[in-house]
Amino acid sequence: ASGALERVPVSLVQNLARALAVMSREGLSVLGLEGNGSARLDVVINLRPAALVFGAEGKGLRQSTRSACDQVCHLATDSSLSSLNVSNAAAVALYAHLITRESCGRT
Repeated sequence: ASGALERVPVSLVQNLARALAVMSREGLSVLGLEGNGSARLDVVINLRPAALVFGAEGKGLRQSTRSACDQVCHLATDSSLSSLNVSNAAAVALYAHLITRESCGRT
């Protein structure tokens, strides 16, 4: 997995909510993900570049982080599976975003 660090942009910030506000002003869709998000990610995801923000396992997103998101989403899962651990959720969400962009000729 460390090879992905060469391809995926990573930023270290002191205040996540402020950094997300800057990303939103710069045109990124800021999508929070947690098990009880109001919309399905596969329905909301679009062609705009996105910042995906993952909630902590169990606790979800902090309120200040949630407020900085354009929308809080969840992954479509079987009704018997309410959520995934954060590493699996990240893999599924990143894949969904990649497939959406590639299907429309954008990478």
